[in-house]
Amino acid sequence: MEIKVINKDENSLEIQILGEGHTLCTNLKQILFDDSSTVFAGYMIKHPLMAEPRVYVKTNGTKTPKQALMDACKVLIERTDKFKEKFDEAISEFGSK
Repeated sequence: MEIKVINKDENSLEIQILGEGHTLCTNLKQILFDDSSTVFAGYMIKHPLMAEPRVYVKTNGTKTPKQALMDACKVLIERTDKFKEKFDEAISEFGSK
């Protein structure tokens, strides 16, 4: 994965994430929507065969777009860890039947 900053100002950020696709971007976008400091969050993939999404974040000034994106990453990590924990529990229970 490689990240390139395309555009940045006080309340907005545009980055390109090479090597990623809808899975990561959709989750980040949804988490950003849940953040009250986010005015806009979205992403675009120019072509389905090109794994080069551009992620856009605009905030209302209570938080920088960088901080909003960093917070979204933390939430995504927490959710992933929780899923892994629940999955391990389910597999263990299934195996003992």
